[in-house]
Amino acid sequence: MQLPPSLDAKFTELLGRYPVKRSALIPMMLYAQDQFGFLSDEMLEEIAKRVGLNLIEVTETLEYYSMLRRKPEGRYHIQVCTNISCMLRGGNELFQHVQKRLGIGNKEVSPNGTFSLEEVECIGACTGAPAIQVNYDFYENLTPLSFDRIIADLDAGKKPKPVSVISGALHDRDPQETPLISKMWGVKDSHKIDIYLEHGGYQSLEKALKEMTPATIIDEVKKSNLRGRGGAGFPTGMKWSFVPKDSPKPKYVICNADESEPGTCKDRPLMEMDPHQLIEGMVIAGRAIGATQWWA
Repeated sequence: MQLPPSLDAKFTELLGRYPVKRSALIPMMLYAQDQFGFLSDEMLEEIAKRVGLNLIEVTETLEYYSMLRRKPEGRYHIQVCTNISCMLRGGNELFQHVQKRLGIGNKEVSPNGTFSLEEVECIGACTGAPAIQVNYDFYENLTPLSFDRIIADLDAGKKPKPVSVISGALHDRDPQETPLISKMWGVKDSHKIDIYLEHGGYQSLEKALKEMTPATIIDEVKKSNLRGRGGAGFPTGMKWSFVPKDSPKPKYVICNADESEPGTCKDRPLMEMDPHQLIEGMVIAGRAIGATQWWA
């Protein structure tokens, strides 16, 4: 298949970025979809050949992820979240309004090809429910009126201004309230490094780098009983200890802030209000397992 030069160059770049070729599969599919609007059988075969997979494996990946599609969508693909947080704040009613406003139903395309519509389970915007996604842009705290303004702007060829984002607790802290995610909740300008330093930030990292070995860091984390915040609650220190110590292969620390647990609303506010806690923790983790690469 003859690819546009820009897409061919992007594929080459992606394949050189990962130690295993198949790791580039989803990024390649997304770039191809952006180029052509959908993923044709010919394109899937081309990608499969480049990443060293068979067509069935590539097709299975496409079918699993809802953001990948096999037929053209509208110029503006509108996804409306109706999962629990959005539902509780009027998501179902908003979706009904959107269908009437656009004159199309779920997974349909407007006759002129301008809009397409999809009801989705979660777009990771629980803190700003109800929310929609237009192509790659998010719009939150929506009402039927604010949605109509977005459509009017798109019809006029303008990019709509995002609705104001509301993240984290906006109330005065109760004396009996215990901040579980971050002690910085409610602290003015908590995202700034000087404020973080004033509250003891990066002291643990300094200790980890100057006074501790990777083994003692892992032992300390095991003693703390720190666990993952996902459903399994797996012990963090034990997980770190599983990383092979003598392997010559590169080691990575990856921040998974996918926020794919509807209603949790923790990862995004944490990164917005206390980002240095995350950075400090990632560097300590990297020191503990001998990582040389960080991704967030």
